[in-house]
Amino acid sequence: MYIIFNCILILSGLIWIFTNLSFDEEYQMALANRFLQGDELFVHMWEPHQTSVFVCAFFMAVYKALFKSYTGVAIFLHAIGIVFRGLVSFALFMTLKKELEKPLAFFAAAVFFMISPKDFAIPEYSNIQVWLSVFCFAFMLSYLRSEKAWYLVASAVALCLEVITYPSCIITAVPAVFVIAAYASKGKKIKSVLVFGVTCFVVGAGVLLYLLIGYGFDTLLGFYQNMVSIDPSHNVSFAVKFLNYLKDVGRVLIMIAAALAIALLAGFILFKCFEKKASGKKKKLFAAFFVLSSFVVFLAGFLINILSAENRCAYSIIFVYVIAVGFFLRFYLSKEEKRIFDCGCALSIAGFVATLMLTNLPFIVSGAYLVLAVALSALPIKRFAQTLETKSVEKCILICGWAFICLLFLRCIYLRTSLTGREQLCSIVDTDMSLIRSGPAKGMITDDAAARKQQISYEEFKAFVPKGSKIWIADGVVDTLGYLYDDYYVATPSSISDPKYLPDYENYWRENPDKTPDVIICGAYNGELSYDLLSNEWFMYYLENVYKPARYTDGVFWRYYFKE
Repeated sequence: MYIIFNCILILSGLIWIFTNLSFDEEYQMALANRFLQGDELFVHMWEPHQTSVFVCAFFMAVYKALFKSYTGVAIFLHAIGIVFRGLVSFALFMTLKKELEKPLAFFAAAVFFMISPKDFAIPEYSNIQVWLSVFCFAFMLSYLRSEKAWYLVASAVALCLEVITYPSCIITAVPAVFVIAAYASKGKKIKSVLVFGVTCFVVGAGVLLYLLIGYGFDTLLGFYQNMVSIDPSHNVSFAVKFLNYLKDVGRVLIMIAAALAIALLAGFILFKCFEKKASGKKKKLFAAFFVLSSFVVFLAGFLINILSAENRCAYSIIFVYVIAVGFFLRFYLSKEEKRIFDCGCALSIAGFVATLMLTNLPFIVSGAYLVLAVALSALPIKRFAQTLETKSVEKCILICGWAFICLLFLRCIYLRTSLTGREQLCSIVDTDMSLIRSGPAKGMITDDAAARKQQISYEEFKAFVPKGSKIWIADGVVDTLGYLYDDYYVATPSSISDPKYLPDYENYWRENPDKTPDVIICGAYNGELSYDLLSNEWFMYYLENVYKPARYTDGVFWRYYFKE
């Protein structure tokens, strides 16, 4: 079994490496590149995710030092991300194996490896946030077992790094403190909370002091105001978000209720078929058939979702249900197992809520941030299955767990995100798949249209745009990989892939006149500007009346405006 599922994990990792480059990943690479070129945090960069830039920037610097360009860097970063994810999964396995049987620990680690918060392989902020939450959990659990203070300090540092990556994760400190207070030994509860809290305070205060000394309060406040002004999607009031999330939750609950109604009927039929053969408590047998039926229904729904290639994040519905079942069956756990389950779920759910506080993503899309809680929910479900007198039902429930990993593997094979930015995922078994043969995405597998766009765009940029130019790549959804085609500099306050072009951009150029673009590269197809740009009144006014290009050149996918 271990050989088979390890092969599945390895194959999944290879697929992740060579496919699935998304616009958000391009944004992370463009963000890291401008940091490496010398753009100063909070001053030249009004990017909402800049505090997560360091990991990608480090590996991109290593890559460029070795190969003198960014050609093929996407695959390199994917490989780094998969290696990191593998190491974190292995750390989770080793942590759980100390108290749980090996198959259960392996299953939890495998589930964790197969799920990425935003379907990315690259080590960007969403992946880093989840990885750090695992280290926070592992160190905290190690402390509760051994009471060695350095584990608690390491857990607090991991939490602080998670907050740096995604600032709203500061709320995770609250459930972390409650877990420590609940499970630390009686004589050390207060001391344990103090050690954790003081470490968080010292690290947090040190980072804040560094920022205040380095940049000053006015600069940091100005950055926040500027960032919000050009990216209003991250400044939606929590009340509005909460109402939207309630609507999303309502839809999720309706789908779960429908699935459970089908499962209840199926469970009742199975129970009636085996009622006479059963010995012992019949209520428990009915509950077992219901749980089994519900898993089969949700897995069937997952399979349909994969084959339909639509609403690719709908599998988050399974996550919500599995976690709910885990909490419902929690009383089957021993005290030590409850410690594992409560600690991991508290940190995972808090991280999920922290994500909802800042993100502009729907509730269902953010569900994969619950991956650690999903993995640990296998523990109470397994313990419940072990109490069943009917071993065949127990085996079927366990088979459902392994079938879930197989479906995740099928999803990995069948559905990949293409570089075209289409909402539907692109199948690697499709007949129009192709290989990108130049530029930062060289070696990536995608569809013919995306490969052709990358090839042509790379050649056009190199031919039309002089090295060292300050460029602004503009479109509705921006393919920011162009910033890495050559030694170009980002001329805009943000290189985010879904920009909002507003008059506040002019404030940036007034504050940073040396950033005024030399070349504005607009999304176009065969000489026709994209509708998103044509319909943006400020952008068109700025282009024609303020920038006043001396000339322009039409390419296949872009129109290049030149200042001189």
